[in-house]
Amino acid sequence: MEHVNQNPQDLFHIRKLRMTVQKRQKLLRYLKRDNPQRYFWAIEKLGLTDENVHQEFNMDKKYLEEFQVWPGRKLVKMSKKESELRKKERRSQKQALRRAIREKQSSSANAEQ
Repeated sequence: MEHVNQNPQDLFHIRKLRMTVQKRQKLLRYLKRDNPQRYFWAIEKLGLTDENVHQEFNMDKKYLEEFQVWPGRKLVKMSKKESELRKKERRSQKQALRRAIREKQSSSANAEQ
């Protein structure tokens, strides 16, 4: 993981890391079915929890961004729907701010008269 953090363009090693982790997950799931006592001993030694083993892990862009593998990098683009909603929100905030400024100016102008 250290190598992946330092070399974000090294897609070969990112893929190999993903495959290794998925292989470990499969082996641990098998071990849990076959020998639960040994399974819990193994995950304790690895410093994992049962939830981590059964959680789907694929190191996609969303995962890499969420856990800040490369801090400050934006990896996941927003969908059109999300970006339109965001634009709408910003517009409504700007309009509310403009209205508030106009109201403040008109109230101060009325107070001066």
